[in-house]
Formats: sequence, C-alpha cells, structure tokens
Amino acid sequence: MKYWVKTFGLLLLILILLPGPMVFSEPVTDKVKRPVEDSIKIRQATQKDREKWSEKKPLLEAEYDSLAADRKRLKEHRQQMQKELQSSRERIAHLEDRIESIEKISEKFIPFLEEVYRRLSDSVDDGLPFLQQERSERLAILDKTLGDPEITMGEKFRKVMEALSIEAEYGNTVEVYQDMIDLEGDEVLVNIFRLGKISLFFESLDQETTGHYNPAENQWERLPRAANRDIRMAVEIGSRQRPADIVTLPLGRIVVE
Repeated sequence: MKYWVKTFGLLLLILILLPGPMVFSEPVTDKVKRPVEDSIKIRQATQKDREKWSEKKPLLEAEYDSLAADRKRLKEHRQQMQKELQSSRERIAHLEDRIESIEKISEKFIPFLEEVYRRLSDSVDDGLPFLQQERSERLAILDKTLGDPEITMGEKFRKVMEALSIEAEYGNTVEVYQDMIDLEGDEVLVNIFRLGKISLFFESLDQETTGHYNPAENQWERLPRAANRDIRMAVEIGSRQRPADIVTLPLGRIVVE
C-alpha cells in the first residue's frame, strides 16, 4: 500500500511539473511518429544523394583518369623540354666558343687576305696588259668586299680565292680578242693573241702588221714580217679556226730581277 502511494505521488508530481499543452494536446503516437518520419526523410534524402553520386562517380573517375594521364604527359613533356633546354645551352656555349675562336682567327686572317689582295693587284698592274678593264673591275669589287664589315670572313676568303683562281687560270689558257693598242703613238684596233700570262702578240686587221708587247719597255712593238705567218697561225688556233699545231713565236728573253 505504501508503495502505490509513493508511485502515485511521484506521477502526480511529474504531471504538475510538465507543461499543460504538451500533456493534453499532443498524443503519444505523434511523439513516436514524428521522429520516425524524420528518420525516413533523412534516409530518403541520403538515398537520393547516394544515387546522384553513383551517377556522377563514373564521370568523375573518367575525368580523374584523364587528368592523371594529362599530368603524366605534361611531366614527360617537361622533362623532355628540360633536356632540350640543356642541350640548347650546351650548343650555345659551343657556338660562343667557336665565335670567340673565329674572332681571334679573324684578327690574324684579315691582314693575310689584305696582303694577298695587294700582291694580286700588283701582279695585275705590273703584268701583261690584257683584259685590263675586266680585271680592274674584279679587283675593285674585291677591295670593296674586304672592307665591308657586314660580309662574313668566309665570304671574303671565298672571293679572294675566286680571284686568285681566275688569275691562275689565265696562265693555263690562250685566247684571241680585239682591242685598241698604242702602236708608236697611234691608236690601232688589232687582234690580240694571249699566250697564257707569258706573252701578248697582235695582228692588224689587214694581217699586214704583227708585233708583241715588250714588258721591259711597257709598250707594243712591231715584229719583222717574217713573224706574220706564225702569228697568223697562232691567232687562228686561239680563235679555234685551226686545230692545235706547233707554232714558233718570238717569246724574247726572261729577265730575272
């Protein structure tokens, strides 16, 4: 009996302490139902998020794989570029060394080319007077080339060697051409036969007068009429009107100074 009195008293105290509306206006079933509904809603929302994630997951995985592949390619490309950069730096250093060597060589090479040009010019001025305009123009162009700082050393060397080669070739060839000469104070048009760089002979257009250039006197001189036949043959051979043959020509004496 005392136990029930105590229990009733405790229950009565709880009812007094609880707010009146919560006790009398909300059924017990609603108290239980609401948390359950909330839990269901949460599970439903979670399921929807999970379904959305399941749909996006393959796309995100594919995008991740693509980005990973791009990262790998970029890393390999970066490594390759670093190798090329290092190789380029080594080539630049090598070229700089070569340029420095070329500059040092140029300091010594330019005086050499100028000395070759001077000797070549002297040989043209002091040698036999053939093709004077053509040879003088070539020397003038060569002189301008050597003095041009914009022209490379290789090109200057090539031009000098080209001029030397042409002058050397004159020594191995014969030719016939017409030119005006000063013969005893008169300007005369004649056929000139050049025998290498050894001798020059002339024949008048009427074939009555022949002669040669005397380098000791720096002038043209007549030859006896007996030389006309041989010089006529030489002119015909030089102009390819006659096959090569033995011709006796008055070469004079070689003077060594």
